Amino acid sequence: MTTKKERGKAPQNSSIAQLKRVQVALLEAPATRRMLSEKLSIYSGTMCFIIDQLKKANRCQVVKTTNCKVSNRKAEYLTCNPEQFPDKDQQELQLL
Repeated sequence: MTTKKERGKAPQNSSIAQLKRVQVALLEAPATRRMLSEKLSIYSGTMCFIIDQLKKANRCQVVKTTNCKVSNRKAEYLTCNPEQFPDKDQQELQLL
């Protein structure tokens, strides 16, 4: 049986709790999807879904594209820290 305190909290593996954990991790330091997946123990498919949600809400942006420290493959480093968001001019150049 759950108490009133426990009812208001989302379980650790719920999508809302996972989204918040990813956002907090990306506020601390830029990381790739694979790095976050391993650090937070979240399935990679779910991680991609969460990142897409954050991007659509304009809470997450790509900082740079370089080799991932975990997979050693070319990957996007993401951040949720607005101070690290690239300038609009820089984003337009990346699209070209």
